Parts: sequence; C-alpha cells; structure tokens
Amino acid sequence: MQADLLKFWLIMSRKLSDFGKLGMFKSSESYGPELITNSSFDTSDDWTASGTGTSVIGSGVATITKGPNANQEAQQSLTLVSGADYLLAVDCQSIDSVWKAFLSGREAFGFINKTGLVSAVIAAPAASVNFRLVVGGLAGSVGVFNSASLRRVLS
Repeated sequence: MQADLLKFWLIMSRKLSDFGKLGMFKSSESYGPELITNSSFDTSDDWTASGTGTSVIGSGVATITKGPNANQEAQQSLTLVSGADYLLAVDCQSIDSVWKAFLSGREAFGFINKTGLVSAVIAAPAASVNFRLVVGGLAGSVGVFNSASLRRVLS
C-alpha cells in the first residue's frame, strides 16, 4: 500500500518553486531511481542521528524523539547533481508536534504537523548533501515515519 501511495505521489507532484510546494498533476514527468538507501527504515544502516533526543530506526519505521535542547533528526549523506530538481516524499505515520525535511540547508517544506504522505520538488543546493528528517517542538515530541524517498525529476 505504501509503495502504491508513493508511486501515486511521484506521478502527481510537480515543481512550483525551489522551496518545494505540493504539486499538481503532470503525467509527462518521469523520475530516476530511489536515492535514499534504506528508504523504508527496515534497519538503521546508512542512517545517523543528530541532536539531544533519540532516533530509533528499524522494523519499517523511524521513530524520532526531540531532546531538551535541540531538534532531533535522522540523516543520510547523498551525492546529487547540484541545481537539479528532485522529488522528495515522506510518509509520516504519527506526529505529536512538528516535523520537516531538508537537503542540507534547503527546506523541502517548513515545519508541519501533518501525517500521511507529503511531497515537494526541491532543487539540490550542492552535489554533496545531507538529507535530514527533523522533529521539533517541545522536548519529548515524537514523530514516527514509514518511509522517505528522493528521486531526480527527469522530465
């Protein structure tokens, strides 16, 4: 089911700005292969945690809990084509505060408190980037994520 929803959003999303906004249908767009390793959070391989809370990844979910002094994140280093457009899609199972996603310093979308599949097209700010999935809000805030996907927009 998650794969079907992701494919649907891959087809339905298109670029509205470099800051990433939900897109409109454009059936002619095509996408490259998945660039995030372990995008379905089956294991903690290829993911690192950053912040004063915890990031627990495995068994098909990433559970990110914000610490007392800083936002908590799970991140992964990627090599992209600088300036090229990428479709970023994140499936949030639950959130009791806010979350957002970045490619290095560029936000795909600002802090949101929405569950379900959220997607945006974002231009790569550099060739070497960190994909960051961040939970903010009050200390102890928890976000649970089912998947994160990043694919280059080819047309």
